[in-house]
Amino acid sequence: MQAIVLLALVICAGLAPRWGRPGAIVLAVLSIAWIPLNHSMEGPILLTLTDAHGITTADMASLGGFVVAAYVWLRDDRPMR
Repeated sequence: MQAIVLLALVICAGLAPRWGRPGAIVLAVLSIAWIPLNHSMEGPILLTLTDAHGITTADMASLGGFVVAAYVWLRDDRPMR
């Protein structure tokens, strides 16, 4: 399941600019879905938030997805159907 969500996130990040705001929404949903699924792939902690929580390398895929989704959302001036 993790590989499918990560693959979908990467593909959607590439296609979201073509799809406009609907693509941004799908990408944001996939980015949210990736957060609880990435635990077995986490890797090193990049930023410690508390003793039990931190930002890991696997979390960067989700963060990147949100950045691309926000960029697409803000740059797309077509009306949603």
